[in-house]
Order: sequence, then structure tokens, then C-alpha cells
Amino acid sequence: MIILDYTGKNITFQEFLKLINDTRKLHRQDWYSFNGYVNGKQVAVKGFGTWLQQYIVGEVNTSSGMEISVKQFNERLNSPFKNSGN
Repeated sequence: MIILDYTGKNITFQEFLKLINDTRKLHRQDWYSFNGYVNGKQVAVKGFGTWLQQYIVGEVNTSSGMEISVKQFNERLNSPFKNSGN
């Protein structure tokens, strides 16, 4: 598993999106996880490819279907930040 430990760090949504997508593309056969703050919100991710097995933003815990398109994947990542001016 590729662990992206950003505990104690606050990054922008655009930095988060690039980090997750770069990791997903570089490690196509590995699980990855992220833990840190994005736009001031606590975020945890566990994923494989475009499958978000667990995606927690603040108090909201969600996931995605397996093998969704990259467009759907990025939309899913963005959905908790849409109204926060990411």
C-alpha cells in the first residue's frame, strides 16, 4: 500500500487532486491511502485505481463504484468541496 501521510499539513484541493491522480497512475497495481487536511477539512482516502473504497471528508464517509471513469473519479473527489470554493 502506498501511504500518503499528510497528517498535520493542509493542502489545497488542486494539490490533493494532483497528488491522488499522480499516485493512482504511478502505482496502478497498488492500494493507496491519504490522510491529511484539504482546504481545512480532515480527509482520509483508501483507494485502488479509480475505486474509492473509503473517502471520508470531515464527518461524511462515502465510497465509489469499482472501475469508474477518471472523469467520475475526479467528480467524486470534488463533490465534498464544491460549495467551499476549492
